[in-house]
Amino acid sequence: MLGTHSYRKFGGTRARRSGCSRDDVDSRGRWKRRKRQSDTYIDPCLPWPDAKVASFLCKGGPCSYVTKDGSGISDDWILQHVVPKIASRFPRAVALVLGRALLWLVFEERSRTNEPYLPSDLHDLIWEAYRDIPGRTLPLIENPIRKVLLLVTGDEGEVFVDELVGEDEDGSDNNGRRTRRRFERDEMRALHSQVAGLRRDNQELKAQLELFSNRTDRQFATLNRNVQRIAVQPARPIGRNARAAAIEQIEDTSEAGVVATLSPHPRSIHSLWLEYEFGIGGRKAAKDFTAVERGRVKYTYHRRKVVWDAIAELVRSGWTANTACDRIQEVYGRHLSDTNIVNRMRRDRANGGHPNLRIVQV
Repeated sequence: MLGTHSYRKFGGTRARRSGCSRDDVDSRGRWKRRKRQSDTYIDPCLPWPDAKVASFLCKGGPCSYVTKDGSGISDDWILQHVVPKIASRFPRAVALVLGRALLWLVFEERSRTNEPYLPSDLHDLIWEAYRDIPGRTLPLIENPIRKVLLLVTGDEGEVFVDELVGEDEDGSDNNGRRTRRRFERDEMRALHSQVAGLRRDNQELKAQLELFSNRTDRQFATLNRNVQRIAVQPARPIGRNARAAAIEQIEDTSEAGVVATLSPHPRSIHSLWLEYEFGIGGRKAAKDFTAVERGRVKYTYHRRKVVWDAIAELVRSGWTANTACDRIQEVYGRHLSDTNIVNRMRRDRANGGHPNLRIVQV
């Protein structure tokens, strides 16, 4: 005994293997992967996904059944003699669609010698009613229903159903024409599937290019900051007499009347450290201030000293000055201004400093 799970599995598998996307299959099967607020207000019945999946579920392709001229068959005759029970329980349009398909199958099975799908008494009942139709000009052995193959296309809420190929008006259908029509239909579906695949590949490529562009912009921004940081750093003497040269430079600048003040608006933690080590804008380095010079700017000096002490402690533990500055900005947040970082470091100093900036002595 088969349950509904088997039917769902067959329909979903066949639709996926025929080129339908997972979203289209979920929409057709009314399967919701997760609850969305829009599902409460938007009708899940989208014409194109439904028609697309339904067309792939039709073995041999979607088709319609049309009454041939000269058959003498009317809609009322179909409802009365072919599907009377269905017409009593379902709308007229549904009964007519099923009735034409059933009538086509009756004549197709009557022309074959293999075992029919329909009961023999149903065959005889419909055959006798058709034989007695007045005004019929078609031969009795000819199928009065013509199968018309359909091509279903569309996009979201729009569906286009076009007649692709069909049998000849006289009912003849040679094998060569049928084979050619099937090939053309399969080729049309293959082209449609390739276009859909190219569209998906284009969307994925667009998303990857956008990610690459964002990553490149971030890297260039980082490179620009590093270049600006290096540009403001003064030249440092190299060699065994580096310390002596630095002291001579400090003495020379002091004699030349270098101003012992602090910059009013440092732009980053790196600028604060450069101000402490070398001075900014021709000013004297903050670490070389005398007691009198520190007293002139004691409020600003005292506020910035918490940053200088933290960087100096990290440098003594093995960090470089630049990495120490980056570490402080990373701990407190790169989106914060220097003033906010200094304020938070002053509050954390009362508790021994920020936990991520403490140096563990081994």
